[in-house]
Amino acid sequence: MSFEKKNLAICLTGQLRSWHICYENFIDKVYNHNKEHYNIYLFMAVPNREINKTDLYIDNIIYKTFVDDPNLKIPNFINAKGFGGIKDVGSVGGIKAAMYQLQNIYDTYTLLLDYEKSNNINFDIIMRVRNDVLFQTDICVNEYIDKINDNVLIIPSFASWTGVNDRFAIGNKNVMSIYMSMIKFANDYNNYPIFNLESLVTVILNNKKIKYFRSNKILFSLVRSNGKIYSEN
Repeated sequence: MSFEKKNLAICLTGQLRSWHICYENFIDKVYNHNKEHYNIYLFMAVPNREINKTDLYIDNIIYKTFVDDPNLKIPNFINAKGFGGIKDVGSVGGIKAAMYQLQNIYDTYTLLLDYEKSNNINFDIIMRVRNDVLFQTDICVNEYIDKINDNVLIIPSFASWTGVNDRFAIGNKNVMSIYMSMIKFANDYNNYPIFNLESLVTVILNNKKIKYFRSNKILFSLVRSNGKIYSEN
């Protein structure tokens, strides 16, 4: 029995510190487990680096490069001790690094929107994935499809700290349009007691009335630029 595939956009975000280590895992654990049911399009906005197509390793990634805005407005959060310092090569640390991360998510989303408009296509489901992670579990969108259709955002349950995990999400266009645009709302919480990025994401989602489901089946580890694997689950 044939069926019409829906369009799935996967937004790969972050600097290309360890993508050369992670891309095969992404293909194995994410791409290959969804390609039978979805037309998959990959998007990447690469900050602060000139790249060649070969640097992306996967031929069909739709990408652009850009330079972080030095004049990006940085909110002043109260009790922001959880934002931490410099964690890897190319990071500026603190609240500024978190805002650049949110800006990168939004830049990848605008790349997606431009592609929709130019190619007369609509993405039914959007996934946001950091490009510096190794998945320990297979990610199957259809496992969550009922929740996705009900406007529920799917996020991992681990590494929530004082809020929700800020590194991965799946949802339909309605909820992901908010999630991918969080940089536009960050300064609404100037002088709020925001401890870390996880708590900021939580506040934004709650105030925008976005329902979310924390899945304990979405597990991955971060990979630093030196190849060191950093696990929190």
